[in-house]
Amino acid sequence: HKEYRRQRQMCIRDSPKQAFDVMVAAARKLSQELNGELKDDQRSVLTAQTIEHYRQRIVEFERRALTQKR
Repeated sequence: HKEYRRQRQMCIRDSPKQAFDVMVAAARKLSQELNGELKDDQRSVLTAQTIEHYRQRIVEFERRALTQKR
């Protein structure tokens, strides 16, 4: 159990985009199971376009982090 947790934490640190995709998939599954709907940060229905926008924000964050390391 501890090994799984450690691997999961490494995945999140090493690949924020992958972690985000896992989080979105889990949120969608919960939403289906609970007959709910996903909302964005403005409390509007979460759309594919909004999810893609969030992914682009992650890419930009990663780019800035790499630039600062140099």
